[in-house]
Amino acid sequence: MIDLFQARRESHEARELGHEFKIQEGGVSLEVPRVEGQAFYPSGDAPRMARDGTPMENIQEGLADLPKAVGSTGAGLAAGGFGLPGDLVSLIGGLGSALFPGDQSRIEAFTTTMTGISETIGSERLLGLYRDIVNNSDFSLEDKQMMLDTAEGASFLSIPGAATVVKGGSDAIRSGVVKAGEAAQARLDEAAGSTTLAASGDMETAIDKALSYAGRKVRKDGQVVGAPPGINSQKTLDKLRRNLEAAAAEGEPGRFWYERSGKAILDALGGDKVEAEKLVQAIAITSATTGVKPNFDHALRAYAQYKAGKPIKTGRFPAAMSKRVQAVFEGTDWEGRKTNNFYVNLMREIDPTKVQGVTADIWMMRAFGFKNADGSPYSGSPTDAQYTFVEEETKRIADRLGWEPQQVQAAIWVANKAKDDDMSIADAAFDYSDALLNNKAQVSWESIPGRTGNHLPEMFDAPYEVQQEYHVAVSKVFLDQDGNDLIAKELGIPTPGDFEAPGYFEGKVSPGTQTELAIPKAGGTKYGAVEPGALDLMHAYAAVRGIVMKQDGVGFHRPFYNATKQDSQGVVVEIGRQFSERETKQLGEIMAELSGHTDYNPIAAPGGVRLINFAFARKNKDGSKAMEDTWFSDDMLRTNAEFYALVKQAVERLDLDDGAGVKLNTFNAQEGYVGNDWSVNKNGEDYIRGALSAGSPDLQRKVRSLITKLTSRIDEVDADFAERYGFTRNADINQEYRGQGPVADGPPQEAPDG
Repeated sequence: MIDLFQARRESHEARELGHEFKIQEGGVSLEVPRVEGQAFYPSGDAPRMARDGTPMENIQEGLADLPKAVGSTGAGLAAGGFGLPGDLVSLIGGLGSALFPGDQSRIEAFTTTMTGISETIGSERLLGLYRDIVNNSDFSLEDKQMMLDTAEGASFLSIPGAATVVKGGSDAIRSGVVKAGEAAQARLDEAAGSTTLAASGDMETAIDKALSYAGRKVRKDGQVVGAPPGINSQKTLDKLRRNLEAAAAEGEPGRFWYERSGKAILDALGGDKVEAEKLVQAIAITSATTGVKPNFDHALRAYAQYKAGKPIKTGRFPAAMSKRVQAVFEGTDWEGRKTNNFYVNLMREIDPTKVQGVTADIWMMRAFGFKNADGSPYSGSPTDAQYTFVEEETKRIADRLGWEPQQVQAAIWVANKAKDDDMSIADAAFDYSDALLNNKAQVSWESIPGRTGNHLPEMFDAPYEVQQEYHVAVSKVFLDQDGNDLIAKELGIPTPGDFEAPGYFEGKVSPGTQTELAIPKAGGTKYGAVEPGALDLMHAYAAVRGIVMKQDGVGFHRPFYNATKQDSQGVVVEIGRQFSERETKQLGEIMAELSGHTDYNPIAAPGGVRLINFAFARKNKDGSKAMEDTWFSDDMLRTNAEFYALVKQAVERLDLDDGAGVKLNTFNAQEGYVGNDWSVNKNGEDYIRGALSAGSPDLQRKVRSLITKLTSRIDEVDADFAERYGFTRNADINQEYRGQGPVADGPPQEAPDG
């Protein structure tokens, strides 16, 4: 029987004679006197195997035999085969797994420390240093004792204390070697060449190289852990890596997919990071097995419902998803904030402090070569090992390219989606910033007060430059110090922005603005109707604008471009730029001449103008009225087909400034209009009744609060223009929102004609 403690002492004494561990061109060896019965090698001092390759090849070749010995009490036989004592492999592989199960960061830190030691490997000196590290750490006393006990067991696998490692048998050691190999590979991606090691030298590169190879080969069939079938050698792994890097290069236009998406969401919500995170969480919760566009629609619909004070119903699986989204919006912590890489990636621009991981969805798994068991395209969920493999390989490519991990994943995702769906890279790169723009509605407004209010009536005949100056001043009333739309921000409506363009109303061109709001379509519909909660918000927005600016009316529409021509009451006149004031006026006049009324007004749009056959002017294909209580006579009503023919005829007579080419497209629209007769309702009561009758009490409160706040700001603008240009203010308008005495210069006057 072997006295293990005596064997250990003899081993320590032999190894402290000053011999060195060397890697040289002739092979790998440890110059240590032969000691029979060492605990390092249970069957005696292991024989050295002759190897003829380079130092690095010798280490890799030797450690490739490690799986054959994993099932034994230690890895001594395999390690001894190429000059590495068994306690090194056991200590790094088994101990890391035993001490820190599941804690990758601590395993990697431990592996780095142990592989960096340049003392004679396996000697008492090594364990002494290890004890110092443990005792000086901030671990608990219980952890320290376990670490010290397990170190003894890991180094001398047959003495008391080894149970912590041996308890898991070969699986524990195998798991430890895999993790050590992954950590080592991360440090080796940019390392190359051979190393000569001595007691005082740097051994990190050589040991990492060996550990990396062992980690990949530790499974009995040679299959790399977590990799798709067929990745069972360095050659096949290298080929996969080359293919992935090529895909990243091909999909580079989509590299900033997450950054563009997150920034667009943050900007649309006025820079409010809390609200932006809520919308991102809704996207993540409703993203399962859902494309980018419908996914964003689900999230935006939920957000609008919540802001309008309505119950949330959204998602592909509404029962579960709606409940989770509702809880998040109401302030409950969502577990995905810490575990969902997709959510974390989308937060890159919103909260840069979040550490980026890699999203491994079905497209990414397919890019890596994973398939279903029957050979069909991958459609499942990755195992932990598969997720780890995809994440680590993606991070490796990121390091090589100098990109961030989520950027590599996005580029590969785009390239693979383009290939599988037979589409262009540009189309495959469609992200949430694009989805946001696909949901744009427009609120059309002008700053000159309506005629029925008799407020600043002289403005109608003022020079266009003065009107433009007033429009700019009024526009600023509705912006915060960062240039964000105050109404949209308070009501909770994402807004991609706005643009200035001439407005046309009652035969007159005036300075105007088109405010863009992100308004989702109603669930279960193809087109034609927006989410009811979003419609409430849009009505509220228009009401605030109309009351504060004392407008006779404010119109809005949300286009849908996937409608049939029969259902399309809108026509886009595209010329590749905005219409000028002259062109806008000319088209409006032609439409009035051909139709016999002035309600077909050009609405500015990106790249041209839109015209809409509103319900009050429309009849259905069967001749029935689209709006029963319309004030239009029957002979004035037109079907959508007749309206399109009218627009086409008008465009043929249009004289464009630069002879630009014209293209006509059709769309369906959710249209809306709210207004007030200020000669009767001095505080915009028609707006309140028409826009807010179905709104929640909270929404009504927000509207009144906004009107009160903005009224004081616009009063300052009106007072300035009244003083400088002699304009007349009406003392009776909006007194309810001031809470103070009259601000007008005199009694109301009749509005001049014109």
